Amino acid sequence: MAKVDLETILADVKATMVAHFNAKLTALNTEKNDGITLLPLDGDAYFLQQLNGKLANWNPICVYGCDNIETISRGPFAGSKFTLSVMIVERE
Repeated sequence: MAKVDLETILADVKATMVAHFNAKLTALNTEKNDGITLLPLDGDAYFLQQLNGKLANWNPICVYGCDNIETISRGPFAGSKFTLSVMIVERE
């Protein structure tokens, strides 16, 4: 079984979101066509866990990270269980 650290997983999650989010959002806006247009995310508008004192001069922004980290023991082996969360925040 391969070992992967949480930082690598979070970097992969961000890369996937940056690569695919706006295309999926465009498809959703086109499919719904209800007069409500969701704004796309800028490639620099992704923040890990918190804003860390940075000014968020984008609208919208994405805050992503992990919660509820648990260690799971199975004899001599140990693993981790955690929850990934992604939140899109848009100002009016």
